[in-house]
Amino acid sequence: MDFFGLNNKEIHDVIRTLRDCKETSTTEISDLNFKTAVHSRHDLLHILLAESMGLKAELGVVAPIGIRFPMIELPEHVSCLTPDVVELTSEVLKVYDVTINTNNQHIKEEKLKKYKCLKLLADELEVNFKLSIISVKPSLENLLIEFSSADVQIPEKLLDAFLILYRESSKIIESLKPYISDLSFKEVNEAPQFKTEFFPPEAYKANTCQTHLLMDTQYRSDEDVLEIISRLSDDPSVISSLMDKKHEPGDFQNSFAELDNLEPEGYIYPKPTFHVLYCGDSPEILMSHRG
Repeated sequence: MDFFGLNNKEIHDVIRTLRDCKETSTTEISDLNFKTAVHSRHDLLHILLAESMGLKAELGVVAPIGIRFPMIELPEHVSCLTPDVVELTSEVLKVYDVTINTNNQHIKEEKLKKYKCLKLLADELEVNFKLSIISVKPSLENLLIEFSSADVQIPEKLLDAFLILYRESSKIIESLKPYISDLSFKEVNEAPQFKTEFFPPEAYKANTCQTHLLMDTQYRSDEDVLEIISRLSDDPSVISSLMDKKHEPGDFQNSFAELDNLEPEGYIYPKPTFHVLYCGDSPEILMSHRG
C-alpha cells in the first residue's frame, strides 16, 4: 500500500489489526473483535482523509483540543473535544470529523452541533473557522460527494487502494456478525435516532406537494371518506400517477456505473425481468394451440 506515503505505518497497523479480528465461538471475544473491526474501518476513512490532505493521521486516542493548543485557555466543553483532523494555517482553522453510519443526516447534524463551539478557538487564534463533517454510508455511495463538500479531492490511485482495503474490512465485519450479541451490533451500528426537534410547519411547505398543503383536521364521516376515495379512483390524473412506468435499458446505466466503482474487479449484472401479458381467449393463441 505504497499510495499511503505519509501514513504508510498507520495503514499497515490497521491491516494487522483487521487480520487479528478472527471468527470465534466465544461471544465476548467476538463482540470485541467486531467493535475493533468497525473501529478499524473508521480508521481507514480517517487515513484516507489525512493522506488526501497531505497530513499525518493521528489514530487511537486522539489528543483533545486543549492538549493540541495548550497556549489557549478554553472552556472545558471545548478543550475536551477530539475531532479527527485539525489543520491550522495563518488564515483558517479547519476541523474535520469522519463517520461511517446508516443514519447520515442525523449524525452529521449532531456532530455539527458538537464541534461548532470550536469557533471559540478560531476566534482566539484570530483566524477564520471551517468545520466539515464527512458522514459516509457503509456502501460508500456518497463517499466522493462528502469529500467534495469538504473541498477534499482524493487521488485516483489512493482511492483504488482504499477501496480494496475497505472491501476487505467489510468482509471481516460481515463474517463476525453471526457470532456477536445483539447488544454489540446495536451499539456499534448506531441505531437510528429520530429527531425530537422540528421546524415550524411553514418551513416544510417548499418541499411539500400541493395535496399535503390542502390537508385539514376536519372530522369526516365514513360516508364522506368513501365518497372522497370514489372520486379519487375516477380521477384520470390519479390513475395516471399510479400506472406502471416503462423502463428503458439506459435507465440503469448510471446505477451500473456506480456499482463498477464500488466493485473495481467487476460486477455481475442481474438479468432484467420482463412482464409478459397472456390472454387465453386470444384467437392467435387458440389457433397456435390447435395447430
